[in-house]
Amino acid sequence: MSKHPGMSVAYGTTREGAAVRAERRVRRRIVTLACVALFGACTDGVGPTPPPPAGLLVSNPVPAPATTWASGGAVRSATAPTSAEVVYVSLPPDSIPDGGIARITNIRTGATVQVAMANGGFDPVAVMAHAGDSLTIRVEVEGGGLRTLGLTVPLVRAPVVVRTQPPPRKRDVPLNSSVVVVFSEPMSPSTAARIQLLRDGAPVSGTATLSSNGLRVTIEPSANLDQNTDYVVSVPASVADLSGDSLQESVAAEFTTGTTTAVASVFTALPALFINPLRNEERTFDFDAFLDADGRVNGSWSLFYAASGVRASGHVTCFAIADGNAAWVGGVVDYDNSGMTPAIEQGWRLVDNGPPDSGVADQLSFVYALAEDDFGTAQNWCATRPMFGPSAYFPNGDSADLKLFNLSGGDLVVAGATPSPPPWLPPGVGMSQIAYTAPSGRIWVRRADGTGVRALTTDTGDSHPAWSPDGLKLAFHGERATPGNGDIYVMNYDGSALTQLTSGPPDDREPAWSPDGSRMAFDRDGTIQVMSAVDGSGIQQLTAGPDHHPSWSPDGTKIAFAHAHQIYVMNADGSGVNQLTTGPGLDDTPAWSPDGTRIAFQRTMIDDGNVFRDLTVMNADGTGVIQLGIVFYGQPAWSPDGKEIVYANVRDLSTVNADGTGMRWLGKGYAPAWSPVGTMPSRSATVR
Repeated sequence: MSKHPGMSVAYGTTREGAAVRAERRVRRRIVTLACVALFGACTDGVGPTPPPPAGLLVSNPVPAPATTWASGGAVRSATAPTSAEVVYVSLPPDSIPDGGIARITNIRTGATVQVAMANGGFDPVAVMAHAGDSLTIRVEVEGGGLRTLGLTVPLVRAPVVVRTQPPPRKRDVPLNSSVVVVFSEPMSPSTAARIQLLRDGAPVSGTATLSSNGLRVTIEPSANLDQNTDYVVSVPASVADLSGDSLQESVAAEFTTGTTTAVASVFTALPALFINPLRNEERTFDFDAFLDADGRVNGSWSLFYAASGVRASGHVTCFAIADGNAAWVGGVVDYDNSGMTPAIEQGWRLVDNGPPDSGVADQLSFVYALAEDDFGTAQNWCATRPMFGPSAYFPNGDSADLKLFNLSGGDLVVAGATPSPPPWLPPGVGMSQIAYTAPSGRIWVRRADGTGVRALTTDTGDSHPAWSPDGLKLAFHGERATPGNGDIYVMNYDGSALTQLTSGPPDDREPAWSPDGSRMAFDRDGTIQVMSAVDGSGIQQLTAGPDHHPSWSPDGTKIAFAHAHQIYVMNADGSGVNQLTTGPGLDDTPAWSPDGTRIAFQRTMIDDGNVFRDLTVMNADGTGVIQLGIVFYGQPAWSPDGKEIVYANVRDLSTVNADGTGMRWLGKGYAPAWSPVGTMPSRSATVR
């Protein structure tokens, strides 16, 4: 599942002469005596640096890469090096288990680079330095603490293996896995082929490729590995760096396969370093998940906030890949040191733009609390692959696009393919559905129990959906031609087959289908008009205005509407106008019940300057007015069985029984429309 092909090494001087190497080896003893245990005296007069932990690695100086001095995309520095030499600093896994971000400073030059940590360590990162320079490593840890380490750059040091992937003693490794070996400094291409994958002591056929930065070797077996079998990654001591120095010691890392193969995967080859553009705060993110041939997802994730020291981690429950390099990942919180309740579902979006040396940074979104941000469940997040959201946390405050931000360091990998999402069923096949307007615009839909949130349109000027009588189409108001000047559009229930019915200067809004589906009433510049619901032809003006919010009676003979803040009803041809309400409030947005006996509407009361809006129900003849005591704003819509009403309180959607009891919150949105067909959720069902 590897995405990174081998590339030629692009370093300036790849090998030194034998005389130079011999001189370095002779001087190794001198440097070791002068710079006690790699820290302390050789600090250019700055004073002793703090001691390093066991395992903290720094290479001897090597020629700077010809292209960039940052290693593998793990970091990016604001200042290009002025020296022809760099050293590589690394920390093996589990060295500082609670570490989140490491900041490495050359005390002599003041240059600092930062690298995201994963599993208590970090892969080699290049730092401009000479032999004898003192380096300080400040590690930000969970809880907001800071751990300061130090070391002195040696003149000579043998390379070592920093880590292997799979890690030693790893079990249930997928059968089609590749093997990665990470070294403490760039290695010689001529010796990389000596690294082998062994089974019962015999080499496994495959290809070993050295990365372009020389820091990692990837072994791709020629065929799938055997099930439930022990393998050994063998790295002999004869493997050498660019100057010919051999490994300090050989390495043999064992792992055991399982029984599955990975058909798709998303992971951080190098943990992501990400800056929140709203607060200019750094965070790190690493994850590793794969989908096996049986459809199971296995994986984990970890998120660290540098400013607060908050660490959240958990397991991955789903992911979906689109266009080969984009993915939506969902997971569950298992641990959080800030007190977050476990089991909260999270989701994020990412784009893999190639290996770090491609010059195009990978991209990552914020991590969303899916239920709180109204995306539904993790499974819904992965199935619907949203490009924007109804109520999430967005940088510019008014756009619901799921913004992607360039990583400042790291390498995201998207490999393989996941199944296409299942087709969205029309309301008549399963549960009834509620279409609505997202807080920032666009038409969304969800099942009547609050699950299955999906976006149907992408234009922020789309609003006020209305279902066709058969539940197969939706009409809505769109401002696609001129903002603030709307037209009526129709689309299929799944967002396909968009058709524009009206056009031109008039502002057309609030469409309402006739019960037989042949005609459509709508508000044009404050007058009620009707037209063909098929092609928008035959427009006929029924009222002089100012009139709004038409609603057909179930038998198709009458239209209720709002005029001068009172509810009226007229015949479908515009004759026989009759006023139903006369105050004391301001009445608007009538909606006829499915059986034709009642009308729900909004009543606004003004008392001593205070405004109160109430969901109100009356008989179809204007008698029996009952204010339900439900704070309400906008238009109501009845359930297909006439027992519930969906409404918006500012921009929160809820359902309530027709008598005002049993309120249930659904999510963010306004101007809802309940499909006239489909089953009803259990009255005791818990939303989401």
